[in-house]
Amino acid sequence: MEANRLVNASSMWQCPNCSEQHRDEFDVCWKCGSDSAGNRAADFCISEPVREQDQRPESPADAQLPSLQLPTVTYFSIPPYLAMQLITTFNHFEHVLDPGPPEFSLSPLEIVLYGIGFVLIGVPMFFTMVRVVAYCIVRRPNSSKITAYFLQILFMFLLPESLRRSQRWFVPVYYGSIAAVLLAPFAFAAWFGIRIFWQ
Repeated sequence: MEANRLVNASSMWQCPNCSEQHRDEFDVCWKCGSDSAGNRAADFCISEPVREQDQRPESPADAQLPSLQLPTVTYFSIPPYLAMQLITTFNHFEHVLDPGPPEFSLSPLEIVLYGIGFVLIGVPMFFTMVRVVAYCIVRRPNSSKITAYFLQILFMFLLPESLRRSQRWFVPVYYGSIAAVLLAPFAFAAWFGIRIFWQ
């Protein structure tokens, strides 16, 4: 056993530069390019491990997805627009409980406000979705990526990080208005149920 250890020890040499252990059949250190005398080869270059992502060429489908962030004015327009929509919807449903045919006509002021909301909110949202659709048509990513891209459209209403930091007061107002719209159908149903029960 001791003889085998001596043989194994004698068949190894240590690099004088980096102290790496090598077998005798290797004349040059793989780590720093030096020989057993400490002389480093001039043409030696250290090769880094090849990673899978370095070997795979970038395909058109790997290009960055267009930004889904809406203009800042759109985010500030959403809370008043949603509040106006809630008031208008509530007033229209009030006519359902009144005798006579329901009236769902819009006043001139409501038409103007809806037009402003369409320009400030609807148009940016439309062009954002068109960019994503055009990206999917031109780039032709796989089906899983297409699903992921269109799911991201649902997050267009998330406030950008820069806006959340600079306008902290706006964060509860913004998300509160969205929450109110989501809860409004249940509130309307409860309100009209109580109205009908007490009539």
